[in-house]
This record gives sequence, structure tokens and C-alpha cells, in this order.
Amino acid sequence: MGGVVAPHASASEAACSTFDWPLERELASLSAPGLGLAESGDAIRANGVAMALNLKPMANVTFALAPERKPKHAGSFGAVVVATPEKPGLHQITLSAEAWVDVVQDGRFLRSVAFSGRSGCAAMRKSVRFELQQRPATIQISGASGQRINLIVTPAN
Repeated sequence: MGGVVAPHASASEAACSTFDWPLERELASLSAPGLGLAESGDAIRANGVAMALNLKPMANVTFALAPERKPKHAGSFGAVVVATPEKPGLHQITLSAEAWVDVVQDGRFLRSVAFSGRSGCAAMRKSVRFELQQRPATIQISGASGQRINLIVTPAN
């Protein structure tokens, strides 16, 4: 029985170590038990505190701007949270599951600077980098297949 668990664990560990930039702290935070819970509309921290985000059906989410990508599946879920970075600069938004991420700051979409995603990592699916100013940034999650996603916002190394 132990032989069945070990290969799965090592396959997940291998997938988690192949992102395009180091994400060890994000992986540890997203994998930690007892994450705080956030709801759509909440203000969250942008300093490396992971949380579980409850998602709503897309039709029930009030987005700052309509998501740039249409959901792949009918019945998708989403949420909007606001984070204010402690310092301006490159930040990454890392998610536990597949979903689209838009960031709105100063009333316009920010273009992502870089993206890294991997299948097979149980706790982490993608990380997207944005250049954020030191003022509120609206993070829009859309197109998720489940009703909860773990999220962490961190300054990039």
C-alpha cells in the first residue's frame, strides 16, 4: 500500500518543482492546513498570506470589468478581491486550481508580465506576475470549475 502513495506523492512533488520561477514559499503556504477564508468582495493581504477563497456562480459576481476571457465551461465560478501591495513592484498571484486571473488597477486591466502553470501539482496550478502600484488592485478570478480556490499574492523574488 505504501508503494501506491509514494509514486503519487513524488509525481506531485516533481510537478510542483517545475514552475518557471521558485514557488516554494507559495507551495508551503497554499498547502498549509487551516487557511483563512475570504469571500468575493473582501480585501485581502498582498504579502504572502494564503487563503481559501469562496467562489460564486459567475452570474452572481460583480466584476470591476468584464473578464477578458470567457469561461471554458458553463456553470463556472468566480470572485473578486482587493489587495493593496505594501510596495510597488512585481507581484505574483498563485492559484491552487485552474481559473482565469485578471487584475484591474486604476480602472484598467493590467497586462501580465509572466505566467507559469503546471498540471499535476496538487496544491498549485498557476502563478501569474503583474507589475502593481502601491494602491488597491482588484483581483478577478473567473472560469473556475469548483466553488473554492486557494490563492496567495506575493512580491516576486
